[in-house]
Amino acid sequence: MAKNGVSGANGTGSSGILVRTHGQYYWKTNDQKGIKNFVKEVRFPSMEIFRETTRKYIGTKVNDETKLAEPQYAVSSIINIRGMLKRRYMPILLAREYSYFARIRFVSIDSVESLDGQKLDLPINIRSREQLADFLREKSIPIRADEYVDIDELRSDIYDYLSSPDTFLAQKSRKDRIRNDEREFMEMNSISETLPPRKDRIEKPRVAGAAGSVVDEL
Repeated sequence: MAKNGVSGANGTGSSGILVRTHGQYYWKTNDQKGIKNFVKEVRFPSMEIFRETTRKYIGTKVNDETKLAEPQYAVSSIINIRGMLKRRYMPILLAREYSYFARIRFVSIDSVESLDGQKLDLPINIRSREQLADFLREKSIPIRADEYVDIDELRSDIYDYLSSPDTFLAQKSRKDRIRNDEREFMEMNSISETLPPRKDRIEKPRVAGAAGSVVDEL
């Protein structure tokens, strides 16, 4: 999913934000291991706690005093809620709550809310289902939020439509069928657990001298 900046929570005062999440984690004992679901509400002082800075190498520049070439970087930053939750904050919270916690399998963001009722200007990838439904109605986008079991799939389809409506509509019937089949699969097998998000697969070009091809997940 895309990572976007967020306005509306500046971290001043004691307002803070509430992040509702769900996902799965791996657990392990001396002789057993498995996967369990979790649902967690977490409070943070502001959105800035999720900011990540990236430095991109852009070349070298000679220092006038030392006459040595020094590396130069372009610096940028993003608000990366999902990434920071999975890598930095949720492992601490889940390990404290579940004694056999090993690591997170995935985490999904259900909603992000201001604790003082302030309206947040959120990107699509962290809006709640209700906010997405309102957006779809306002923009007259031919997607029904209530047809999606997985909120991340809903967000992804909205992005796909906004970036290329014709391509999305050409693939919509296939996606609808897969989504309906998964819903029936869960009902037929009495599954109440959350399925992990779907991921596209990328086939890399063949390497000379190697048999077959290499497939990576996003």
